[in-house]
Amino acid sequence: MFEQFPVGIVARSRVAIQREIEVVILDQAVGFAPGIGFAPACSYHAGQTCLPKGLPVTAKTLEFCTTRLDGHVLTVTINRPEVMNSLHPPANFELEQVFDAFAADPEQWVAILTGAGDRAFSAGNDLKYQAAGGKRGSPRSGFAGLTARFDLNKPVIAAVNGVAMGGGFEIALACDLIVASETAVFALPEPRVGLAALAGGVHRLPRQIGLKRAMSMILTGRRVGAAEGKELGFVNEVVPPAQLMTAARRWC
Repeated sequence: MFEQFPVGIVARSRVAIQREIEVVILDQAVGFAPGIGFAPACSYHAGQTCLPKGLPVTAKTLEFCTTRLDGHVLTVTINRPEVMNSLHPPANFELEQVFDAFAADPEQWVAILTGAGDRAFSAGNDLKYQAAGGKRGSPRSGFAGLTARFDLNKPVIAAVNGVAMGGGFEIALACDLIVASETAVFALPEPRVGLAALAGGVHRLPRQIGLKRAMSMILTGRRVGAAEGKELGFVNEVVPPAQLMTAARRWC
């Protein structure tokens, strides 16, 4: 049935090669032994716990995102609009479980990731939660369960419906395609607060648009609109807000 999804075929072939390259880079960077898989999904780095391993991912177990399966296409919506869809550790672990299930199900071919509401795709890390003393930790598959997921052989499309800042932009960069609303805004503002975009931004952005262009964003934290993002090369398509999800599904 893949004859109906020509773009999907290309994406699946390309992403398999890309993941293979990236896992080698990660092995070299952090000392993982080649061929060794990631730790079990439910293990906080800081020793905290999340949902028990093997718990089915259903609407009843999801608190910070929603999922919808249309045929072979899974749509995942980050559902924290009250905080601009920023992510805290519980949301990251929940999204990891969602994408674990996506990876394991042969009937799910493509995933589309977007944010609830019309203001934000994701504003990145939920700093207020952290400042309030919330439990810290992160899944081995990275921010949103995606930024360090180097073994996924299925394409993921970011449907960016608004602000994609910091970790939110890094989530989009970890996806294979970015379809952006005309209102979308991208930035890596970490340098403004003495941080660095270490969830993939500092290595994915230069690889996708070239070093000099990437450094103009990484070093300054400047905001880039959807149209400029397409010109720079990290956005595949820009559409009016009302057409965003339709446009994303066309790529499937």
